[in-house]
Amino acid sequence: MVPQRLPPRSRSSHTKRWLMLALLVTSFASVAVLNYRGMFTSAYFNRIDEQRNKLRSSKVVDELVTLLLAKQESKDHVHNNDNNTLSTTTPMSAPQPTPRNVYQGDEDRSELHIVFSMSCDQGRRVPLQTILQYSAVAVGQRGPITQILSGCTDSQREEVMREPTLYYDFRRHFTPSYSPHPTPNVTDYYTPYNKPFALRHFLRNAQPPVKHDIIALIDGDMVFFKPLEVNTGRNMTKYYHGKRHLSTVNDTVADGVAIAQDWYNYLNIGWYADAYRAKLEAICTGKPCMNVTRNDAREYYSSTGPPYIMTRHDMELMVDDYCDFVVQGRRVDDAWMVEMFAAVVMPSDPPVGIHYCQKYGFVEGDHKGHYYYKYDLPETLVNCDSPLLKVPPASDWDTLEQTTPRELLVQKRHEVWIECSTTKVVNQAMIKYKQRSCSNGYSTEQSIEMVKL
Repeated sequence: MVPQRLPPRSRSSHTKRWLMLALLVTSFASVAVLNYRGMFTSAYFNRIDEQRNKLRSSKVVDELVTLLLAKQESKDHVHNNDNNTLSTTTPMSAPQPTPRNVYQGDEDRSELHIVFSMSCDQGRRVPLQTILQYSAVAVGQRGPITQILSGCTDSQREEVMREPTLYYDFRRHFTPSYSPHPTPNVTDYYTPYNKPFALRHFLRNAQPPVKHDIIALIDGDMVFFKPLEVNTGRNMTKYYHGKRHLSTVNDTVADGVAIAQDWYNYLNIGWYADAYRAKLEAICTGKPCMNVTRNDAREYYSSTGPPYIMTRHDMELMVDDYCDFVVQGRRVDDAWMVEMFAAVVMPSDPPVGIHYCQKYGFVEGDHKGHYYYKYDLPETLVNCDSPLLKVPPASDWDTLEQTTPRELLVQKRHEVWIECSTTKVVNQAMIKYKQRSCSNGYSTEQSIEMVKL
């Protein structure tokens, strides 16, 4: 038979049928492949789920998974928002960060502002301020520390502002010198006038203005061993030496309630002692301080010293009296400590450090042996080529047993601890200072020895 050719119309239909068949075969093959992959993927993820379930038995992994998922959701949310924004609005430049205050302490949620007063010409000013800053950094102190400087010339101010600082929020406030003229009609060369009068200048003229609720007035010759804090609720009874019920002893500072360091061993009861009665009457007659009993003076007022810690509100209320009492006190008493006596006739602190205002040590008795005394620190101690202090020998502690009467042993051990600890802190502070000021190197030799033979 002779094959017959299909007409053109029939050939076209035949071709379409083959194409349809090819498409169907391809579709079935694709479905089969996808099903196979689905079965494989399902098995794979089932194994992962089993492993994940095992891992979730660990609490740590649970927390990590939760954090990662939350982070991913946050990213997805931001990404979706960005996509929506881009699709509906004109593209914008990236938002600028909020400018931060130059004084970061205003943002660290601290409530305490520490201040201390110095004169620009004061000896050993730079070493003392460096030791204070270093110890504050070491213990993790929070909140600003302001150095109030009195009597600086313009050139001295420029030099001060170039001095390296260690603390993260260390400020300076400059005031006139109030010695010898605390008031226009007074001529008296008594540098502690600067403490109350410069404090008042600071409270009224500080830039930026004082914002913290609580002010701590300290001395520049202090070392922190713990952060200076109040209103913590800590039990402070072991540091208390008075006669109040222990349930009333705490670290609360609020309007009308201040705390200060117990200085009884040094000040006794100040002008409230019988020997000073005439001076007290000359200063307090006609004033509320005349009505304070000796017992209340001992318990609440007269044996206190720095740190003085009170609310800014209370400090602003009392600072005028603080200034006036110092001026009046100098009229009847030329003792150096008049400023401290005056502070206590107008109004105890957590033991966070030491106030190294005296000589400490002399293990061998009769003022002999190793010691520490701030006035014997070399003026050149911050110089790059200056050696550091020589740490007293550890044998000083053991020698106490042979050289010290039993009744004085506890006190003498305190002195030796202060002698050694302060020497070490001074060296550490000087190294930190030199690291910031001595680009060509500095001496770390420990050869300056405080010893009296």
